[in-house]
Amino acid sequence: MDLAHRHGAWVHVDGAYGGVFVLTQHGRRILQGIDQADSITLDPHKGFFLSMGLGCVLVKEGAAMRAAYMAEAAYLSPADDTSSLPNFADYSLELTRPFRGLRLWLALKLYGWEPFAQALETNRSLAVRLHQHLSEDPRFDVPWKPDLSTVAFRLRDRDDAATLRLMKAINQRGRVLLSSTTIGGRSYIRVCFLSHRSSDATLDNLLADIRECLAT
Repeated sequence: MDLAHRHGAWVHVDGAYGGVFVLTQHGRRILQGIDQADSITLDPHKGFFLSMGLGCVLVKEGAAMRAAYMAEAAYLSPADDTSSLPNFADYSLELTRPFRGLRLWLALKLYGWEPFAQALETNRSLAVRLHQHLSEDPRFDVPWKPDLSTVAFRLRDRDDAATLRLMKAINQRGRVLLSSTTIGGRSYIRVCFLSHRSSDATLDNLLADIRECLAT
């Protein structure tokens, strides 16, 4: 980030999934330096477990955002020049928008940070344990330890189609929902623990489904 700033570049961090892990001790360690970014995006419907449709961008210099988005037209004249509140229409493409931030503000006001941090740490610990279980099974290729709460794995010495068939069979059981991704031209099953309902039972169900679907 220092190099980018020396050359006048804007540094943006896409923290949509992982940014909120700074609430945890582990997250603060591996995300050290994120506070030096000029802007950070967060998706509260992920790490804060809120409803869909709520996004968040944190910007150090609001004036730069205003300069980028503010439009001038006769019908955009401010209703009250004396108000201390910013005209939020000047800070995005939306001229009219609902009060989406209320959902996040209210949740934090009611519960504080700690319950969210604890839930995130639970999700991370489940990912660590899943990685350990899969790594000990020679049938799986599990190349990366989870930094946060995501684990990628595939069937060892099998083609992509076999790995994707396994994912489909697991999902059809309806107890967990896995997704896939492509890394280095190969298909991987992606497990992401990111729910306030994640528990030991979630991991047990997943491991059981993996074993049983492989046996069929």
